[in-house]
Order: sequence, then structure tokens, then C-alpha cells
Amino acid sequence: TPFPRFALGAATGVSLPAYGIVVNADNIPSLDRALFIDVKHELTPKLGLSAWYLGSSRNNTFTYETANANQGNDIHKFNDLAKVFGVGLKYQLGNNASFSLDAGKNYTKLGKFLNGTTEYSYSADNTNVNILGKKTGSAPLFYTARFDIGNADFNTKGSWAGFADYKYFEHGSFFGGNGTDSLPDRYLDGIRSFTIGGAYVPRKNLMLKASYTFGAQGINKRDTLFGPESFSLGNYSRLEMLYKF
Repeated sequence: TPFPRFALGAATGVSLPAYGIVVNADNIPSLDRALFIDVKHELTPKLGLSAWYLGSSRNNTFTYETANANQGNDIHKFNDLAKVFGVGLKYQLGNNASFSLDAGKNYTKLGKFLNGTTEYSYSADNTNVNILGKKTGSAPLFYTARFDIGNADFNTKGSWAGFADYKYFEHGSFFGGNGTDSLPDRYLDGIRSFTIGGAYVPRKNLMLKASYTFGAQGINKRDTLFGPESFSLGNYSRLEMLYKF
């Protein structure tokens, strides 16, 4: 993309073109259709295990372009979004308390590509930095750990619930529609973070809910106009009032 070298242009009165790069966000396509299989087994009355598989189907071809100073843009094409294998466990600590853990990986080529890193070449005596394309990474991993206590019930005045969790989603393991009921998608894709929250029923059919997410940091560096940089997101709070008719 041509752009003026402002300093020289201001000195000479002539706009001097130079070539740079365009930074695009990695838009992960949504799953049009998928197969989901989940197998659960109760080891003890307090401990349960699960194993599951999520596989996308009826995919279109998705194209990504990455800069490469040696040969122009590299073009990457993918038509398989998700081959996710996951495991989980849940342990009941009491009548109204539990601990759960889930983990998995996306083994598609797209997932590994998104979890990769951009390669650069530069030297100490040269200010030019060349982008040499993107190196494919490993299968992106995710895992979550969560503690729940209480039971907020619309029909029970004074009932309450609370939770605390830790989330870790490498870029390429997340496909949106997170179902957390407390966070937008951008706080999950390629992010690790903590969330605490709770719910309270002050009267029948009325529930108040609140959550607070903090420590949201990028797992890997993301590309910018100035090279790869680490990043973090601000803390995120949410308040809800739900009424059941």
C-alpha cells in the first residue's frame, strides 16, 4: 500500500511513495454445520468424566493472505474449520458446590495456521524490517477451570450462586458463540483471563447477576504495523437484571 514518507515530503515539498503492509484482523468463520459427539461416565457419585468431539462440515474455502517480502503475498486456503477433541471432568464438592475442568485442541490446518507466528528479517545496521510470511504453529489448545457454589433459583427468594473461573484459549481454538453468559467473544479468542461472578434472587421471579473479568492478556503476540506486540484488554464488568414472566 503506497503512503507518503512524511518527514522527507515536508522537507522537499514532494510526496515520496513507499511501500508498507496492511494489517488485517484474523476473521475466524462461524461454523455453518458441525457434528458434536459427547460421551459421559460417572466414576463415583461425586466425580464424572466426559470426552467429546466437534467437527465442522459443509465448509466453504477460506483464504488468508500474509505479507512476504521475497515473493509478495502468501496465499493460504483452508476448507476445514474444526476438528476439536476435548475432555472434561466435574467433581461435586457438596450439595451446592462443584469444580469443573475442560480442555481440548483444534487439529485442523486452519487452527495451526492461526496459532502460528509471523517471521521477520532485519539486521542491526539496517533499519529495514522485512516480513517473511507466517510460520504455522501447533494445534491450538484451550482449557478452563471453574468453581461454582450455591444455587440461584427463580422460584426461591433469597437463593444465590457464585463462581470463579480461569480461561485459556489459544488463537484458532475458539469459534464464537461462547455461551459464558458474561463475556463478549473478543475476551476469549487468543486470551487468558479470570472471571468472578454471582447471582441473587431478591424476590420470586427476579434475579440479579453480576460478573467481573480481569487479567485479560494475549497468549501470543499479535501483528501490528510496528511488528509483533504483546497485548492486554481492560477489565470487563457486567450487570444484569432478569425477570421471569
